[in-house]
Amino acid sequence: MGILKKHPALFTGLGITILFFGLFFLRIDFLDTLELKSYDLMMNFRGDPGVSNEVVIVDIDDDSIEKLGRWPWPRSLLAKIINKINAGGPRVIGLNIILSEPEESNGLKELTNLKELFSRNILDKSGETGYEYLQAINDAETRLDNDRKLS
Repeated sequence: MGILKKHPALFTGLGITILFFGLFFLRIDFLDTLELKSYDLMMNFRGDPGVSNEVVIVDIDDDSIEKLGRWPWPRSLLAKIINKINAGGPRVIGLNIILSEPEESNGLKELTNLKELFSRNILDKSGETGYEYLQAINDAETRLDNDRKLS
């Protein structure tokens, strides 16, 4: 007890050090959240970084694949990513991805077949209502066509 009374600051510092080492090795989630929130706060205080003249490479890494799903990604997702990059005002966006074939979409194929069948057999007999259905089919076809979203 004599050492504790002589050097209380030493034991306090040692206790705090042991506590933080324990928290570090236990990887408690609230510390990760606290770290990320403090990083967000620092970035907000930093302000707008402005436009850079440097070349920026946006890479598809393992973390991206883990968060967004396995490769190949749907072209609608690629279109969203390109739109986000475009919001930053780049002069040029280049892709090092080969998209030589149309994206396979069974839903889009079935909808196109249904539209052709409807146009051949029912449209003339159904009058104005038929054109409303045809327009609804066309709208659905546009929403499902990921190649069109990317172009």
